[in-house]
Amino acid sequence: MIYYSKNKKRASLSVSRRRDGFTPSNRFASRNSTGFTLIEMIVSVGIFTIVMTIALGALLVVYDTYRKTRTLKNAMENVNIATESMIKKIRTGSQIECIPFELNPCSKIKFKGEEGIYYRYRLYNGKIERCKSNFDICYFNMNFSPITSPDIQIKDLKFYLYGIDDPLIQDSVTVVITGFSDIPGKPKYDSTFHVQTTVSKRLLDVF
Repeated sequence: MIYYSKNKKRASLSVSRRRDGFTPSNRFASRNSTGFTLIEMIVSVGIFTIVMTIALGALLVVYDTYRKTRTLKNAMENVNIATESMIKKIRTGSQIECIPFELNPCSKIKFKGEEGIYYRYRLYNGKIERCKSNFDICYFNMNFSPITSPDIQIKDLKFYLYGIDDPLIQDSVTVVITGFSDIPGKPKYDSTFHVQTTVSKRLLDVF
């Protein structure tokens, strides 16, 4: 009888727990249903890492494109300023010719400016240089000064002269410049450019 009473008490206790919803199996199930498992956490971190890597790569590409575009814009602005200065002097100048021992087209040009000053332009060491003198004499390096930025490397400079040998034809000069922007230590931002412009003299040379 004692054995029976113990089983009865245990049975009644088990029934009461089932009615209240606190059976051991339900209690463990409620604990397991909250939070994430280790596998779910690993998968989530992996997906997040992949998405962030792709986003970071796209952001770096956009940044590099922006830097390269800005570098090219700065280079073109500098070249345009130097070209406009040179063209302005040629337009109002006279006695335009290639420097001796160079054929047309040439990389060196000289002429007499409107104010009576002699000008020479040349390509030297990756820079466009100008010589300004009261006399038609320019020493090799002493009187020349660069008119382009150090961040720009000029690969080629050509002057095409038209009508120079015919006094009845108005002289014109076509300037062709090829180069690239040069940022030390960052070759991936180098951008090549090509500039061409033509200028006609305002007055004919009269001898």
